[in-house]
Amino acid sequence: MSLSAAVGIWRLAGLQDIADDLGGASSERALLARELHAIVVLSSARAETLLEIDNPAYAARIDADRKATSARSSEVRKRLDELAADAESQALFDAIDKAGNGFRTVRDDLVKRRKAGEALPPDAIANQLRPAADAYAAAVNKLAEFQRQRVAEAREAAARSERQGITLLAAGSLVGLLLSLACAWLLSRSILRPLAHASEVTDRIAEGDLTSAVPEPQAGSRDELRALLARLSGMQARLAELVVGMRQASTSVAGASSEIAAGNSDLSARTEQTASNLEEIAASMEELLATVRHSADAAVQASTLATDAAALPSAAVTLWTVWWAPWTVSHCRRAALRTSPA
Repeated sequence: MSLSAAVGIWRLAGLQDIADDLGGASSERALLARELHAIVVLSSARAETLLEIDNPAYAARIDADRKATSARSSEVRKRLDELAADAESQALFDAIDKAGNGFRTVRDDLVKRRKAGEALPPDAIANQLRPAADAYAAAVNKLAEFQRQRVAEAREAAARSERQGITLLAAGSLVGLLLSLACAWLLSRSILRPLAHASEVTDRIAEGDLTSAVPEPQAGSRDELRALLARLSGMQARLAELVVGMRQASTSVAGASSEIAAGNSDLSARTEQTASNLEEIAASMEELLATVRHSADAAVQASTLATDAAALPSAAVTLWTVWWAPWTVSHCRRAALRTSPA
């Protein structure tokens, strides 16, 4: 767009130059050339009038007007000489000077002869003055036509410049539009592709895949998307490390759980063994209690017997001492041995 604007400014500057020339030097040259041609034609007509009239007062007025026109002609030719800097215009001016000098020579000679009272030949005007005047007018007309042609060429150049400017501006705008679309496509691609890849990586991370490769950003890159990818890669690496740590921790927990389970099994076995022993002890205690009760009953019986024996004669005491007392003591000893723990 900047290039199109520069081209437009350049073409407008060219058009401004052409417009300045058309409204300035070219138009002034064309107008002065036409004025000079009119002055030449008027001078030729006045010269013929001076040669043909016999009224001195009118002739004097015509001669005064001719001198004023000649002065204006000098000013016009001087200005044209200043404006015409090209070689072709200078050649035309040389031809005008030559034709003008010839016309003025013939005119002044005939006017002088007329003022001197000399009778001019009937064909002097037709054969001498008019050919010189026509040659002078033709030379000036060539200059006027040349200036008109230059103005027409300048207008055509302006029209060409306008068409070229429009074409260049349209082409520049089209190229700018295409370049803008290409730049927009490249920009969107440079943004959307990394985002799409980052989205794929995040989807795989969400699914539990921590092995997807994330492209590394270029060295020294200040692209925010590349920075995002770099942070995503760091997050993926840290998540992978976290998962590995969790797996190791899970393995350790599983080993400890196995050991605890084995300890629990051993403790359960020991507990069962202890419970069995307790049941045996309880059974032994019941037997011991039964034996103690039996012993207590035996002791009561023995006490009763001892009381009774004290009342019996000595022979009966001797019999009890010899036979029944040893049996009672032996029975109590056996009961105590059965109830004692292993």
